Amino acid sequence: MKFFKLIAIVWISASVFVLQAQVDGRYYLNQGLKLYNAKNYDEAINSLRRSLSVDSSQRKAYHLLAYSYLQLKNWTEAQRFAELGLMRYDQDARLYWLLGESQLQQSNFKDALSSYLRVEKEAGETAPKKNTDLKKRLGQCYSHLGTQAMEAEEKTKAILYFKKANQYLKNDAFTYVNLTLAYGRANEWRESLNTAESGLRLFPKNIALTQAKATAQYQIEDYENLLDSFKKLHLLQPEDLKVAITYGELLMSRQQYVSAAEHYNKLLTDYPKEKSIYESLIHIHESKLYYEGKVEVLNKMLNHFEKVNIYERITETYEIIENWSAARAYYDTLTVLAPEKTSSYQLKIASHYVEEDSLSQAIMILRSLAQKFPNDDEILNELGLAQEKAGVWSEALRSYQRLLEIKATSEVITRLGTAYRKTHHDAEAIHNYRRALAKEKNAEAMLGLSMLIKSSQRDSSINLALDAFQLCFEKLRELEDQLNNRLNGDKSLNSLISNKELLTEIKAVEQRATESFYHLSSYPARQVAPLLLALTQTFPLSARIHYLVAEYEFNRNKKKESEALLSRSIRLDPNREEAHKLLGSLYIDQGDEHNAILSFERCLALNNQQHELYGYLIHLYENTGRLDLLCRKWLIHYNASQEKETIKPHLIEALHKAGRYEEAQQIIQGS
Repeated sequence: MKFFKLIAIVWISASVFVLQAQVDGRYYLNQGLKLYNAKNYDEAINSLRRSLSVDSSQRKAYHLLAYSYLQLKNWTEAQRFAELGLMRYDQDARLYWLLGESQLQQSNFKDALSSYLRVEKEAGETAPKKNTDLKKRLGQCYSHLGTQAMEAEEKTKAILYFKKANQYLKNDAFTYVNLTLAYGRANEWRESLNTAESGLRLFPKNIALTQAKATAQYQIEDYENLLDSFKKLHLLQPEDLKVAITYGELLMSRQQYVSAAEHYNKLLTDYPKEKSIYESLIHIHESKLYYEGKVEVLNKMLNHFEKVNIYERITETYEIIENWSAARAYYDTLTVLAPEKTSSYQLKIASHYVEEDSLSQAIMILRSLAQKFPNDDEILNELGLAQEKAGVWSEALRSYQRLLEIKATSEVITRLGTAYRKTHHDAEAIHNYRRALAKEKNAEAMLGLSMLIKSSQRDSSINLALDAFQLCFEKLRELEDQLNNRLNGDKSLNSLISNKELLTEIKAVEQRATESFYHLSSYPARQVAPLLLALTQTFPLSARIHYLVAEYEFNRNKKKESEALLSRSIRLDPNREEAHKLLGSLYIDQGDEHNAILSFERCLALNNQQHELYGYLIHLYENTGRLDLLCRKWLIHYNASQEKETIKPHLIEALHKAGRYEEAQQIIQGS
């Protein structure tokens, strides 16, 4: 009986102990909850930890501890208590949520993603914050993982992650931006464009998406729509200067020069010191060949930028349009602003006078410069050239003699030789030509030497002339290839002006080649005719050579051979006007008036300034009884032409000869 009582007492004591523990655990839990709600997280944590030390089965304590540590930004402890809770309650969606929150804050994006996905799995439709925060967190995890994949150059994986993020965050513009960028990194520009457009349907004013769309359009060369995208970008962020300038550039690329100019002029109001805007306006004016407009822009720049450079650009512009007097006026100003450059400016002024054929003024300036700078090879060179052009060869000779002491190049020695030849010092000329050729082959020395030894060493003279021609022709072909590469199909006046120096060199070499050919043709035909004909075999694709040989044969009365060569020249280059003209003359000699008319009309279509051809055509149409037809043709051309004055006198003559006096009178009166 005593034993039974003892057992009963022990049992009762144990029950009381368990009951007391449960009471204490709930007490500390409730205390912790109150402190948590009061945002006293440190005290809440103390109570909750005591609660678990008394009774570790209290699920809510794990929740509250993890929440409290999250509030204190102690991510590792938050994670630890979420994981401890999950060891007991491995299907608790809330604990998975808290675990995900702590992992996300520690940038453990893969682990966080797994935790959030477990929330979705365990709780189903009852998951905490299912329709708001959970989707947001899943989207954030996928976004972060996509960014990591991008940084690791795992482009396919990045696209997959960003697509997932986009599914969860359909109302987040940034997920569309990320996906467009990922497609772009993978060079999938069509997908990038489609994604950007999808995003813009939801966020039509989003700048990043508009930029992404523009980038994709640029990559697929959709330039027309690219212009619209940049127009929108400019409207969305008018303060972004880079976007504004690019929009203007796109307007220019679409040749919308008026709109581009208006756009840039508006920008200048807000950015008067932005140099790129002025440069764009200058480019617009150059594209339209409106050089006065370019000068206006440069004058506006004077208030904001270094004046010497601007004035130099203005003078260069006037030089391009050959307004030499205006250019000289600016050089006068420059000599005051930059006196240290006076000599170079005066050299430029002298070159203007040379261009105007005011050679005495050019020579006067150059002489003065040569006295101040006796060892300046550029000044002496320009002085010699001006004296050559003026025909004062004795003075040119002295200039080249002085130049030779400074710069003994093949070119200088050759010019000295030519000066000796022009002043009838043949022995000195021959000596210098040979000296020049010993240094370097050049056509001028070859041709000059050939002329001097023509009577004494005919065979050598012929060979030298032939070599001079071939050397010129090879150089000419090289220069023309260079010009074509620069023009790249753009043969507009603006492109030609920008290559003025190259065109001048081509003209000079062509003139030397022609001189060499005509010198060759002055020898007896029995010696040079076979050599000249052989040139067409050496250069079978040269329209120029076929024309020159055709002209040679025409002058020798070899009309049949000339016709064949001219036809070949025209097939090689239909735009060779002199070939059409000579062929027309050949047809006249043959009595073939119909083909003569065709040739002369083709020639005029290429160059309407050849006034003698109008007379030939009037005569030919009159002979064939078709003068009325010619009048009708020329009336149509006259009414449609912007160069009426060219054809006007010839049209009046044709109308008079056709007896159409009233029409002729109307043309005369300009009605």
